[in-house]
Amino acid sequence: MTPRHDTVAWDVCERLAGAACDGTETSWTQLTEHLWDYWLRRIRSHRAMGSLARDEDHVHDVAARLVDKLAPRGGAALGLYPSWRDRNPNRTFRDWMNIVLTFTVRDHVRATLGQRRTRDPDLPSVKRLLNEFSTSAAIEEVGGWRPQFTAAHWLRQMLDLAASHLRDDQYAALTLWLQGARYDEMGAFIDGVDAATARNLVRSAVAILRRRFAGARP
Repeated sequence: MTPRHDTVAWDVCERLAGAACDGTETSWTQLTEHLWDYWLRRIRSHRAMGSLARDEDHVHDVAARLVDKLAPRGGAALGLYPSWRDRNPNRTFRDWMNIVLTFTVRDHVRATLGQRRTRDPDLPSVKRLLNEFSTSAAIEEVGGWRPQFTAAHWLRQMLDLAASHLRDDQYAALTLWLQGARYDEMGAFIDGVDAATARNLVRSAVAILRRRFAGARP
């Protein structure tokens, strides 16, 4: 018998994700409806949840975090997917979704246990970085257009710019940081990278982008 979670129409989800990135609110709503039950099942069975998986309030709190993180006008993480897909042609939307879900589960567990991630004082918030990008002339390099863009679209545009200015390892670390990964988690995705190296990669990537934003201001 085919496992129930395999009934998710991942090709439909991928199409809806692309439309949601471009600002189609109905596509985001439909995507959430397609994924909601899958999220709940994955969260309940995720090893990192531990005993919290037996508490439905915690399960639904993680799902709510996913909604907030991925919403085109919210956390905007959905805007990371097109770039990730281009750089990982042999992987799928489902693979990416499970990576984001894992980071979200871990964040919730840490917060519940009083182990909130300390923000790096040498880095801006993701929101501030996107604001700097959206008000700079650097968006002209990637064909940006300001009116009615969602945060997810700004994020995708910024990554297009980053791809032409960063080394591959810097770019990989930046995208993981934008997804919410901690430095000590990045080695699982970037070969030979420890926490200190990951921190330096993210800091250098952000510094290069911010210099580009400043240099391109009208």
